[in-house]
Amino acid sequence: MKILVDEDSASTVLLTRLKAAEYDVVQLPTGTSDEEVFAAAQRLALPILTTNVGRKGRRDPVGLYRLALERVPHHGVIGIFRPGSGRWLSDKLIVDALNRMVAQERVQPGMILRTDGITRLNDFLSPP
Repeated sequence: MKILVDEDSASTVLLTRLKAAEYDVVQLPTGTSDEEVFAAAQRLALPILTTNVGRKGRRDPVGLYRLALERVPHHGVIGIFRPGSGRWLSDKLIVDALNRMVAQERVQPGMILRTDGITRLNDFLSPP
């Protein structure tokens, strides 16, 4: 799968893990605005993987999440949400969840990767 990884999510370890899992990763230059990232993803027909979603989701949309809600249809925005205050998902958990999401999208095309909002990557985390 080819995916645009937003700079907010683009740690060196995550990018390495994504490439090792055979994702074709596209990145834009550091400092590219959310508007430009969103426009580039649409031009390239790619989903965006991002942590730029706002703390409260729909109640407090910011950045790429806000654009995904306002500009439909689009090619998908995959949001990585914090599981709790001050906690982040590990790069391994992100790649594992993305793998599960992609597998389910292959079985049910268009049902998982939403073109009218945002797909919550956290919904594809393995149970504890």
